[in-house]
Amino acid sequence: MVRKALPGLPVWAVLFLLAVPVAILANAMIIEVPPRGDDTFGWTRMTMPLAGAVAAARWTARTGRRRTLAGFASAVLAATLTGALYLALSLLTYRWAVPLPDPAGVDEFLVLPAAVVGGAAGYGAGLYVRDRPLGGLPYVAGAVLAACGGLVILPATDVAVLHGRPNHGGYVPGDAVVRAPSAGRYGIIRRDSVKETPDCRITGPGRTGEPAVPLTVPVDGSHDGTSEVWVAVFAVPSAGSYRVTCDITEYGTQPLARGVSPRIRTWPAPLIVLLGALPGLAVIVDTVRRRGGGLRRSRIRW
Repeated sequence: MVRKALPGLPVWAVLFLLAVPVAILANAMIIEVPPRGDDTFGWTRMTMPLAGAVAAARWTARTGRRRTLAGFASAVLAATLTGALYLALSLLTYRWAVPLPDPAGVDEFLVLPAAVVGGAAGYGAGLYVRDRPLGGLPYVAGAVLAACGGLVILPATDVAVLHGRPNHGGYVPGDAVVRAPSAGRYGIIRRDSVKETPDCRITGPGRTGEPAVPLTVPVDGSHDGTSEVWVAVFAVPSAGSYRVTCDITEYGTQPLARGVSPRIRTWPAPLIVLLGALPGLAVIVDTVRRRGGGLRRSRIRW
């Protein structure tokens, strides 16, 4: 019963792309200031009626309850359940995976009525939806989602790395010692116009000439005529003083944002693009699986 109430994989793939990578990138491009968690979470609020409408329409189309008060109530309940899950997943993503300054709080659950409104509209649409063959449409939709995800993942993680909430401290010139108050991760920044990764070594408690991990695709944070390119990262295991030495003259270190974005940027570039394409690829794989299970023609599984 719960499975019938929740949207299928294609819908979750679209919602994820809108709520996370597209939201981060769009906010940075449109507002043109360092993105805040609360602003970026606004994309989740805006798409909340869509999540509720799809859930209610899907429920109405796939159950026998139609033009009855019980059918309407159950459709709205399905929309509310989907909206609550969507909110919870978005909050967890922005708090732990891609943390940004001024994150949204649990009071965001006050926007759940938007899912209810969407559910009421979705109920009406679900009365006229039928389980019809879709032909090759799921493959096309999956390919479009994969292409969009692959295109936005790099610039979206750029923004998350540059403007994510730091663990502690600020910029330290290359000839100074990094004094870390606790364990954490730092980025190494070139202050010249060259984007090549230098050879950098870290020495301190638990570290003796350990090499920094290069970013496979440097993050360009240049601004106001100042060249600033993030080229490598390193971790400190505990509080203490650490010295970073590089084979260039103009460089420095700065605490990195928490979350997965800095780690993702150390992966091979094709793997990063593949990560962004995963929602669309999942839709394609799910379609192939359904057809292989005896469905000769793909039907509505949204």
